[in-house]
Amino acid sequence: MMKNCFLFGQEDAPESILPKLEAALERYRRQLGVTRFYVGEDGDFDRMAAAAVIRLRERYGDVELYLVTSVHPSERSGPPAPGFDGLLYPPLENVPRRYAQERANCYMVDTCHVILCYAPEKAGKEQNLLAYAVHRGWREPIWIENLAFP
Repeated sequence: MMKNCFLFGQEDAPESILPKLEAALERYRRQLGVTRFYVGEDGDFDRMAAAAVIRLRERYGDVELYLVTSVHPSERSGPPAPGFDGLLYPPLENVPRRYAQERANCYMVDTCHVILCYAPEKAGKEQNLLAYAVHRGWREPIWIENLAFP
């Protein structure tokens, strides 16, 4: 069974977390068998995460990277940036636009085996999504790691 990982984090995440991010991705690939990674497109964390997954794919040819978007594909200006294997638009057709990103994130938490995030205490929406993931973990096994804490 293919295992997948959703990465999310504070938009202005510091570059100093990059070594921890890369080490976690390597560990997930080697120890948990994660081969499919999903990341958004908003801010520094998402850019770092995508770049780190692309570097991981250079070492392991079976690694895939997908862009998660809350914008319907017909409304996007083009395909995902180079390095992505595809685009994932969760089922959001009946969700008002202002709630679409939150619902897309919750959908990803509900469907992934591993959650890797950067959610410091001051990050409100990231902390809310992390709490949602922890709650899901009470119902079924899920691996959750927050890079904001040692």
